[in-house]
Amino acid sequence: TWSLDEWRDGLSRHPLDVVLINTPLGPEGQPGFSACQNKEDEFIAGVERGVEYCKALGCSMLHVMAGNDSRYEGQDEVFIHQMKRAADVLQRNGICGLIETISEGVIPGYYLNDAYK
Repeated sequence: TWSLDEWRDGLSRHPLDVVLINTPLGPEGQPGFSACQNKEDEFIAGVERGVEYCKALGCSMLHVMAGNDSRYEGQDEVFIHQMKRAADVLQRNGICGLIETISEGVIPGYYLNDAYK
């Protein structure tokens, strides 16, 4: 993950607009936490950090990554609850939240690996 100073430095040298940022990876490279059990604090911290980067870089969209926790009973409910929490933070800050399906071949076990989920 680049620091904000690294982002600003790179953008000062290249005429680019930042149009989308992902929530940060976890400390072990986990692709988000919105569908992960017992990761509520890490999840909301990632959303808040993503919002911080969006605001600092003039970006209006944040991809809220779902994670690749092992499947468990009640996972859909955890995901919905966490996304509602994220929506509150994003709305307060004028940021559009996005989700994305990512195939098993790209991120094994990713929660949103099916467009029909």
